[in-house]
Amino acid sequence: MTTFSPMANPTPPNVVIQTLSPHLGNSTQYLLRLHHLYAVGEDQLYSTPVSIDLDGLFANKRIVSVTEMSLTANQKRSDVDRLQWITDSDVKQTYKWPKSNNPRRDTITIYPMEYRTYLLTFLESK
Repeated sequence: MTTFSPMANPTPPNVVIQTLSPHLGNSTQYLLRLHHLYAVGEDQLYSTPVSIDLDGLFANKRIVSVTEMSLTANQKRSDVDRLQWITDSDVKQTYKWPKSNNPRRDTITIYPMEYRTYLLTFLESK
């Protein structure tokens, strides 16, 4: 029996690939959804943020663009307009997206209990 894996390297043990599928039937664009399995304080070793090199993740594929999407992948994360909640103290509470301190577009950081969704565009195979 022959097996195939598109992965060149495994994900770290505290992160799983939740989704890897062609985006809208496109052969060069894939939806990638990652999930950090641990909560803050749940495990001394694995409850930490982890960086993943997306270019090193896939075998025989070269990524030409990475776009972070909303969890449902219906809009770019940069276009997401979060709800602002007003509490009993009339203080507006807004969620601040964690900022990546890594300038490389192909390396992402995922934090405990986070889901992150990306639209990856690969170089077209000849």
